[in-house]
Amino acid sequence: MVTETTYESDFPTVAGQMPGEAQVEEFARAQGRELTPLQRFALYRLANFLSRRMEGEQLSPLQKRLLDRAIYSVYLDCRQLGVEDIARRLVEVARQRAAAGNRQN
Repeated sequence: MVTETTYESDFPTVAGQMPGEAQVEEFARAQGRELTPLQRFALYRLANFLSRRMEGEQLSPLQKRLLDRAIYSVYLDCRQLGVEDIARRLVEVARQRAAAGNRQN
């Protein structure tokens, strides 16, 4: 169920909280940064796409390709918004978790 709520901005969230919210805020705090609503939105989208891609959902090759392109596009948005360092850290963490999951299987 999708609910329209806000998190200190006018951007909608899914079920009250977007995936990766805590991680994004943790990385920003670690760098002593205050995120704008647009920066926060782009980083949340990136975290959401990364979690979908790395969780091992059953996706068709076309879906994987489209999701990879969406990840790249949002990463470029983060770069343009001046939060590339946080975006890069999110990608690194997602890759590490995916690699750890692959080793366990």
